[in-house]
Amino acid sequence: MAVLKCTICGGDIELMGDSSICVCQYCGSAITIPKDVDRKGNLYNRAVFLRQNNEFDKAVLNYEEILREDNFDAEAHWGLVLSKYGIEYVKDPNTGEYLPTCHRTQAQSILTDPDYLAAVEYSDEVAKTVIIDAAQQINVIQARILEISRKEPPYDIFICYKETDESGNRTRDSIFAQDLYFALQKNNYKVFFARKTLERKLGEEYEPIIYAALNSAKVMVVLGTKPEHFQSVWVRNEWSRFLRMANGTDKVIIPAYRDFSPYELPTELSNFQSQDMNKIGFMQDLTDGIERCLRKNKKTQPVANQGGYAAQNESRETLVKNGNTRLKIGNFDEAMADFERLKKNYPDEYMGWWGLILCKTKNLTIVPNDSSVLTTWFKYAKQLADDKTAADIEEKYVEYCRKIAEHNTIKEYDAVNENIKKQKEYINSLNSSIKTIKDSMVTREQSYLYQEKVDKESIQAHQKTLENSQKSLLKKQVTLLVWITALFISILSAIAFVNTENEVVLIFLIIFILVFIVAKVISPKGSMKKYKQGIAYAESNLENVALYLQTNKNNYQNEMNSFRQSIVEIQETIELSKAKIAACEKYLSLGRNKICDYCYAEECSVFGVEKDYDLYVKECRDYAYGKKEVVLNKIPSDMKPTDTGFGKKYEVGCAACGKNFFVDELTISKGACHCEYCGTQIKFH
Repeated sequence: MAVLKCTICGGDIELMGDSSICVCQYCGSAITIPKDVDRKGNLYNRAVFLRQNNEFDKAVLNYEEILREDNFDAEAHWGLVLSKYGIEYVKDPNTGEYLPTCHRTQAQSILTDPDYLAAVEYSDEVAKTVIIDAAQQINVIQARILEISRKEPPYDIFICYKETDESGNRTRDSIFAQDLYFALQKNNYKVFFARKTLERKLGEEYEPIIYAALNSAKVMVVLGTKPEHFQSVWVRNEWSRFLRMANGTDKVIIPAYRDFSPYELPTELSNFQSQDMNKIGFMQDLTDGIERCLRKNKKTQPVANQGGYAAQNESRETLVKNGNTRLKIGNFDEAMADFERLKKNYPDEYMGWWGLILCKTKNLTIVPNDSSVLTTWFKYAKQLADDKTAADIEEKYVEYCRKIAEHNTIKEYDAVNENIKKQKEYINSLNSSIKTIKDSMVTREQSYLYQEKVDKESIQAHQKTLENSQKSLLKKQVTLLVWITALFISILSAIAFVNTENEVVLIFLIIFILVFIVAKVISPKGSMKKYKQGIAYAESNLENVALYLQTNKNNYQNEMNSFRQSIVEIQETIELSKAKIAACEKYLSLGRNKICDYCYAEECSVFGVEKDYDLYVKECRDYAYGKKEVVLNKIPSDMKPTDTGFGKKYEVGCAACGKNFFVDELTISKGACHCEYCGTQIKFH
């Protein structure tokens, strides 16, 4: 049985059944179950272990390794999201509930992260609900962190170091970092130094300040007196985040080391010019180098690099103006870059989200292949805009939803026709299976009849042997009786002739001597014991052959019954597939206009706008997609519930998709449920 680590508390969970979610028995949290746990379970467990120990970079590498093998693995995408955002679940001492904390805040909302969107897309409906709920909870926390961080004044320098050792004592690194802090303050720089900056802050306020400092600082000094200090969890967490933020910008990172070789620095830092703290004049050289970097940075602000990153000082008004101008002239790629920066630096600005929609749809004129993200962006834009603007963009987007509906209608037709094609191919394969079974029945019948003929001939042979043995025994017994009788009479006649010398007596004597001789000659060879043994052997053989004949007949009848039952079950499946085809064809026969109206109403309902549509279309669609299909499933009266660890439940099977899942007694009492995998309705009786 596969064992999986709980992604919330780290407890061991023994998996039962094929459900895509389960409830952890230790923390009570609902968690999603990855695919192919038996083969890849160790990779998942290692990634979870690393993330829960705040080694987020290593966890990211583990999840990326899983995705290189299977990029459609929803659980790996979701684990990658949790690692990128540095999510750690901490138990609330008051409620006992495990709540997420964010150690790697990013400007981009988790709800727009590509890996989150992939996790949602590749999950089934049950797992999707769990992932969306968790992401929305994290998004609220992230928004609060960003709101607090925006109130923080910008920092010039970030000092990254290890504060305490494994025993909880202050490190030498901390002392050197403090000396650097005071030296930089004398030059009127805004410096982030955890020991002083976070001195009066509560633990939950650390992340907004750390994020603000990492985001705004132009220079980071990473210092340490031991190679392993650079690799400690929180030190690596800070400098690796700064490296990602520095990509394509003027941000500078300066490693400072003492009492070891620079070749022992982490590979990621080895390409930067480092400072040896043992050198005389180190502090002066370092402060001079920092000052040069900051002067250079001030000259280049605010300039956007070609990679799409803009300095934090680029105003939202400029970004909105530039984006709108490029939209008007049809320069959608550059406009997309403007709105991406606007969304990243000012996620509370509705125009960032609305602008992305306009760019991706080329001013609402085309429908991209992946249109699902558009509605998500629109919900954010509508939520952030004022009432008048929200009403205006809603009117435009509702009108655009008609184009999306027309696009989705084409995809709907393709999907349903593909389903019809697959069902027909499935029926053909099932008919082939029936033909194969019937051929097997003919072969088995011929084999049985031949064997039956051989067995009957064997019985006849043994019966003939038995009859011959019985006749020989009887002949032996008769001749023996005649022989004994003739012998006895001959003896008496001989005695009488000696006494009387009567010729008649002599004649009798001669006759019985002849009878005695004839009886001796015609008597069968062998003893009576031999003939009795022959009879017993023949009777035994006859009984064995008869028993084998009956056994062979029973086996034949059982096999033929099994063949017939298989044919019946396959024919039932064929009828089910035919019903699915009929449901699909009925749905398509409604026409593109009605289906488009339904798709339009569905698209609008996602962001709270209700549109009228024919309810019959939805009913036909549900039947076409198997959501309302009725499959009877008899629950035997003597069936015992299974203790799954979460209460007693019954294991039932879906006749539509063939998968098993558990339902509780309350569900059984209601008389029906839906399959967790394909949505088919299952009735119990």
